[in-house]
Amino acid sequence: MNIKSLALASLSVAAIITGCSKKAGNAGQEYQLDVVVTDPGADNTYAYLYDFDTNEVIDSVIVTDGHALFDGQIDGPAVVNLVVNGNRVGRFFLEGGASVYDNGHITSELNDKYEHFVADIRAVSDSLMNAMDSTWTEVEQEAHYLMLQAHIDSLVNKHIVENISNPLGYYLFVQQAMSMEADKFKEMLDLNPELKNYKRVGKINDNFAAREATSAGKHYTDFEVEYNGTTTRLSDYVKPGQYTLVDFWASWCGPCKREIEIIKDLYAKYNGRGLDVVGVAVWEEPDQTNAYLAENPLPWNIIVNGQHGPTDIYGINGIPCIILIDPDGNIVARDLMEGELINTVTTAMGE
Repeated sequence: MNIKSLALASLSVAAIITGCSKKAGNAGQEYQLDVVVTDPGADNTYAYLYDFDTNEVIDSVIVTDGHALFDGQIDGPAVVNLVVNGNRVGRFFLEGGASVYDNGHITSELNDKYEHFVADIRAVSDSLMNAMDSTWTEVEQEAHYLMLQAHIDSLVNKHIVENISNPLGYYLFVQQAMSMEADKFKEMLDLNPELKNYKRVGKINDNFAAREATSAGKHYTDFEVEYNGTTTRLSDYVKPGQYTLVDFWASWCGPCKREIEIIKDLYAKYNGRGLDVVGVAVWEEPDQTNAYLAENPLPWNIIVNGQHGPTDIYGINGIPCIILIDPDGNIVARDLMEGELINTVTTAMGE
């Protein structure tokens, strides 16, 4: 795990909003949370706390005078996603007692530990990066980078073990698991069986199996999406005799938009010469997708309302995820981005 991905993970919200009812608290720790809302348009709208592990609503309140005042009970500390006025705002640890969330900062035992962890990672990264010499060869730079990654991985593992009995250890493990090999993931689970109690860990385990089933060389797996009374299938767009680039994306995803610009260039160059593109909008409501497309029309077909079904089938943990399918329906490569995306498509087109 690198510091950039960790920082992004701490700010992003993976949960998809599926309901708007307040969940009754269980007997346990009492919490009082004051969320300072800087968006003046958020007054009289709802703020939600979602359980990061289950995606269930923990609590919901109406924003009043720039504050969302949550008050309830939880069985124990939990990682939560904060959504205000339909916008993904942040992620933090919800614990018993009184706390204030203001401009991305909250003070409590686990949140403080997490901040110290990020500071430790940054210190290791800065130290090793500062040690790099501009005269080094590319091979020497790569070796140094691998050493940096090894140091960071070791530090992450240390914090996971030290916090394995609380949600911080679980959260760090989940973030690291996104880039783990399947064997390493299973090894970590065997060493820390407590992690198997989390639903998201079970889903990641399932994702490893799904990724293997949809890896390069395997035939693509079809799926269907329901929207406005119509069923759309991936196979509606994957045609024999042509290459198909499948882009799993969402309108709120910055990296997705950057890759779309690359795909536009590839589409303009190779559409009609053996390449087609289909987008699959996931992890957001159809209204969000349609609003984006109304302002940013795309020249290829888009499957709307994909939600989690297609990404579960392909074992996708993060978007964008771009897959190239050959004329026989076999997967050429997956998880393509930037230069690798360009080179893979260019090679497939015979150039």
